[in-house]
Amino acid sequence: KVVTIGGSEYELRRFPANIGSYIVMQLLSAGIRREADEGLAGPPPNPNAPRQKGEDIARGVATAALMGASEEFHSLLVSKCVQYCGRIEGGGAMPICTANGTMLADLADDLTFLLKLIVEMCAFNFADFFDQGGMRTQAAQDPTSKP
Repeated sequence: KVVTIGGSEYELRRFPANIGSYIVMQLLSAGIRREADEGLAGPPPNPNAPRQKGEDIARGVATAALMGASEEFHSLLVSKCVQYCGRIEGGGAMPICTANGTMLADLADDLTFLLKLIVEMCAFNFADFFDQGGMRTQAAQDPTSKP
């Protein structure tokens, strides 16, 4: 998927399943901890409200979780987001980090870019998970059943 952030185009790529599953579980648990710590439980959901798209849910979860994420998890998330993203230049996607994971100098100090990149990478990678009902639906499925 190609997105525009700060006037430049970036190609977002999928996280491998083992990395993506770890990240989405950490995002969910950070959001839950934040709600518990700050008493942010809102009113019960309106059953008549239109269902949100998975991308929108993923953006909301990522944004909320970033506020309560540990420094260790935040560093891991940043490193994976820049590893699986490239800036479109000259017709192709060029890496935005060096081989050792250091972000390119022109992006390293751009806080707005980094936060937008994280949220867009999460929306892209986890939209299908949330479109399918997230953990509630996944946990309710019988792993031995056949489609």
